[in-house]
Amino acid sequence: MDTVNFTKLTRDDAVNFQILSRERLELGEEGPGTPTFDRNFFRDLEAENDLLAHLYPSLRGDVAAATREAGALHAASFAVHLADEAPRAVREARCGETLPGLDEMAKPGGILLLGELHGTQEVPRFMARAVCQVAFEQVPVVLALELPVQEQPALDAYLRSEGGPDDQRALLMGAVWHRPRQDGRTSRAVLELIEHVRVLNRQGLPVSLLAFDSLTLQGNAHEQAMAERLLARRAKEKGSALLVLTGNAHASTERGTEWDPGLVPMGALLARSDYRVRALDVLYDAGQAWTCRLGEKGALSCGIHPEDYHLPHTAHEAVYGAAYRRFDREHRSELLAPFRLYGRDRFFIHGGQHPPRGFHGIFFITRPTASPPADVLTLGTTPAPAASASP
Repeated sequence: MDTVNFTKLTRDDAVNFQILSRERLELGEEGPGTPTFDRNFFRDLEAENDLLAHLYPSLRGDVAAATREAGALHAASFAVHLADEAPRAVREARCGETLPGLDEMAKPGGILLLGELHGTQEVPRFMARAVCQVAFEQVPVVLALELPVQEQPALDAYLRSEGGPDDQRALLMGAVWHRPRQDGRTSRAVLELIEHVRVLNRQGLPVSLLAFDSLTLQGNAHEQAMAERLLARRAKEKGSALLVLTGNAHASTERGTEWDPGLVPMGALLARSDYRVRALDVLYDAGQAWTCRLGEKGALSCGIHPEDYHLPHTAHEAVYGAAYRRFDREHRSELLAPFRLYGRDRFFIHGGQHPPRGFHGIFFITRPTASPPADVLTLGTTPAPAASASP
């Protein structure tokens, strides 16, 4: 581990550091408690106190005492240490509770597909925690979002910005955020996920964003274009972990869907590559999501819909979502194991010997709550449940 030696610390160095810090605080623009600071920095109070204890003798002019007190102080004692040996408690303080199963699925040089339920608060929160957990181990992370490739310049610009209101408005100028039919991919929670990535990036964690969707193509041509976009980025950054958030129909590695037996999903195309590909399907308790569905008389209804696909094998195994239906009935009892271990109020990843068809496992997001479109909240309106919601 790298160490820091204070033998070259002079009184002038300490005084200059003190003056510079005071000047910045007096400006009222960069100090703790200001919007800029709160958006861009993470305070480790224990580390700050440790550093202050070692600097205090030199601030009084006693450099020799400072040298004796400090010696060769580990860098980790006054900074958030990002190496593999960082204590789990430090990582969880920064990233949230550890996601069981993530380390086995998200590998450098590989591709991890997470087949989501659009329009929830929980999936983007799950992804925020996953990105932080992987990046904390100093593994570069590329988070791929199902947004049109035309949004890439805006995403890059936002990551370089201070994340202020004007920066968010610039990001939301993209046409995808103002589509008449919002299906959950541009939700407020997704905007918060993008902001989370910006903050991680600002704090020195190696995280970037990739938009990979196509606006003009459909069917197999659409799946092919998205797969090619991801493979191009995978080839460009061989040592990064590529985490892909997409609809679970795109993430499946199995040919065919309920509505199109001839569809070759993006996940199936990626699985043919030489890269290590893992696909997870979302699983959840009954809740709500902002999605688009065919309502009464075939009309498309976009809004808050109940998510209550209830297919219990026993009362204790009552779980929901497409993932449950993809489990062969004789293997559904495998779902009992992770719930016994983690409960129903925690995010987790579970593989098992018999995962749902087309996937290598599931990721559990607890009870989903709807996240309305980002532009709706920006305009100050309150979303209501869809008028023609169908279960």
